[in-house]
Amino acid sequence: MTQVAVTGAAGRMGKTLVQAIQDADDLTLGAAFEHPDSPNIGDDAGDLAGVGSLGVLVQSDPSAAVADFDVVIDFTMPSATLALADVCQAAGKAHPDSRKLNLRTCMHTRRIFRSSWHRT
Repeated sequence: MTQVAVTGAAGRMGKTLVQAIQDADDLTLGAAFEHPDSPNIGDDAGDLAGVGSLGVLVQSDPSAAVADFDVVIDFTMPSATLALADVCQAAGKAHPDSRKLNLRTCMHTRRIFRSSWHRT
């Protein structure tokens, strides 16, 4: 079973991802993250996503839960993506190419994704 972490877990896409992970036979939610000022810190990610309690509380510090996930799906801001890549790299959980990430690449990718998302 692959343990997945979701960043932006209290947002629309984060909730959708938690639902999809819950529906998958080979995935389990290992961790859920939000920004430190989120009112959802401490809430159960499953309850937020409408799938019932999963026992995975939303937290703000990925480095404190790095042992709880094998992979991470990041749906946040470029600066948060870069910080998360650093946490994963330090824990040995990042692809070697993650070192090539930079703010410009993240912003460009986000712009492409947003424009294609709104077309469908």
